[in-house]
This record gives sequence, structure tokens and C-alpha cells, in this order.
Amino acid sequence: NSALQKANSLYLSFQKGVAYKENKKYNEAIKTFEEINNYFPSRENYNNVGVLKTLQALEFQVVTSEAFHHPKRFLYPVETDNTSRLNQNGTRGSGAEEDQQKMETLLKSAQRDFEKAISLDPKYTKAYINLACVFDLLDNPEAAIGKIKELSKEQQNSTESLRILAIAYFHADYEKKAAEIWKLLNL
Repeated sequence: NSALQKANSLYLSFQKGVAYKENKKYNEAIKTFEEINNYFPSRENYNNVGVLKTLQALEFQVVTSEAFHHPKRFLYPVETDNTSRLNQNGTRGSGAEEDQQKMETLLKSAQRDFEKAISLDPKYTKAYINLACVFDLLDNPEAAIGKIKELSKEQQNSTESLRILAIAYFHADYEKKAAEIWKLLNL
């Protein structure tokens, strides 16, 4: 009975974390999911913490000319998991260098969270896609491409996988491959 009450309480916290994310209160959401992980470490919680850190990091990203002219093409498909197995029934910095350091720190932390989510469930596709996004944002598009290639062919052909694959190909100077995927996605 006590365990059921704790699970219900943690699920309410999970829902609160999702609401914080929707309201762009990323720090509060991170704290909420990390607190849940103290009692119920799960793939979805680690994934969500990683997504939130990635979203925070994106606030510091310098927008390139290509991204400015084609914003939909360069929209990273990071995705929180709004479901939990518990339910059984920013402010900007003042300097560009400081912003880059904050972005890198957040992304490396997000990378560890996604890797932990994958270690808890090696078939958790969202974490692979999110990790690929982080690798690309860390200026390692080859690792992003490699992470997507670890997925099954069916999973590689999902819209989210193809989107990050196109972005990574573009950043790895395979612009023709990127253009083919964007054409396929109507972007």
C-alpha cells in the first residue's frame, strides 16, 4: 500500500515535470525528474532530463544563415517522453564565449543522460534520436549519423530519425544527402 502511494506521488511529480517543460521552466523540470530518479530511475526520466538540458543549450546556439533561411530544416527533433511507467492504471548569459561554454556543459550533461537512458533500455529509440541531436550540436555530426545507423532500418526511416540525419549530413558536408532527405520530408 505504501509503495502504491509512493508510485502515485511520483507520477504526480512526473506530470508536474512535463508541465514545467511545456511552460519552458526547464530548471524546475530538471529538478523534478532528477528527484524522481532518486526513487525510480527510469529511461523516460533520464531521457527527459537530457531533452531539457538540450533545450536549454539551444537557447545559446548561434543561428547560422542556413538555419535562418530554412528554420524547419534545422529544427532538432528532441522529444520528451510524456508517459511514465509509474502510471500503471533561462536567462541568457552576457557573453558569446560564456554562452558557448554553458551550451557545451549542458549538452555534455544531456549526452550522459541519454546514454544512461539507453543503458537502461537499449531499444529506446527516442534516446538514440535525442543523443544524435546532442552529438550534432556538439559539432560531431559523424557521431550523430553513427547513432542513427545503430537503429533498425524501420526506426532509421522515422521522420525524427531522418530529420536529424539530414541535419547531421549537412553539417558533415554531405549536402546532397541532406537535400535528398529534406526533399523526402517536404522541407
